[in-house]
Amino acid sequence: MMDDLEFSTEIRPAIRAGDADRVVAMLKSNPERLNMVTPFGTWLHIAARNGQLGVVKELVSLGADVNKPGGTFESGPLNFAVSYGHFEVVRYLLAHGAEFDLSEPFRNPLFGAIYHGNLAMVKLLVEHGIDIRIRYTGEVMKGTDAIAYACEREQFEIAAYLKSLTRSDTE
Repeated sequence: MMDDLEFSTEIRPAIRAGDADRVVAMLKSNPERLNMVTPFGTWLHIAARNGQLGVVKELVSLGADVNKPGGTFESGPLNFAVSYGHFEVVRYLLAHGAEFDLSEPFRNPLFGAIYHGNLAMVKLLVEHGIDIRIRYTGEVMKGTDAIAYACEREQFEIAAYLKSLTRSDTE
C-alpha cells in the first residue's frame, strides 16, 4: 500500500497530463484519498489549475468536494480555474455547485479574473451572479470594490464593464 507521499507523487503527473483513467483507477483503489489536501490543494484544485476538464468531471463524479478550501490561499478549486483562465472548467464547477467565496479579496474569483486582466472571465462570473459590489475593508484594501480594484490594476476595460453594470442597475 502506498503512503500519502507516494500516492501524491504518482497521481499529480496523471492529473496534469489529463489521464482521467489513471486518476480514476488510483482513487477507486484509494477512495479515502479523494479529498486529500496537499500543499497544492486537493486533486480537484490541481485538475482545475491545469485546465483538465476530463479529470475535473471524473473527480466530481467520484464525489470530490467542489468547495473544499486548499492551496496557498485556502480557496476553492473554482479560484484556480479562474486564475488560470480555464473557462470550461469554471463553467463545469459552477454547474456542479461551486460557490463564490467572497470572504477575503484573495479568495474572490472576480478579483482573480481582474488581476489577470481576463474580461471574458469577469463576464462569465457576472453571468453566474457574482456580487460585484462587495467592498473589502482590510489593511491592504481599504473600501475597495471590484471597480476600484480594476482601476488600481489598470484594467480599465474591465472597470468600464463593471461600471456599466452598476449604472444599468440604478436607472
